[in-house]
Amino acid sequence: MDRNAPRFRYSSSLPARRIRGGVGRPGHAGVRGWHRSIGENAPTVRARICDGLEFLGIELEEKQNAANESVISTVAGRAAVRMIRTDEERMIAETVCRVLGLD
Repeated sequence: MDRNAPRFRYSSSLPARRIRGGVGRPGHAGVRGWHRSIGENAPTVRARICDGLEFLGIELEEKQNAANESVISTVAGRAAVRMIRTDEERMIAETVCRVLGLD
């Protein structure tokens, strides 16, 4: 797949636009975090989502973001941006066991 093709660039920016659209609405600001399915291992996706949100005090530290560190916002930023590691398979298994009464 040609990652420079306009179609790829547009489709890869859709998730960022959808997520960014929810930021800043009442009840959606504050701490921003990511889990595996949305950017846990994708510094570029996190950067795209945060791009243009400086008015909310969101500022990314590029080196921390690129290194997938747990806090990827700058110290000077007014909002904390965290990358939270998750084990989704374990959470699903625990929920299924609880629902089935196997815990």
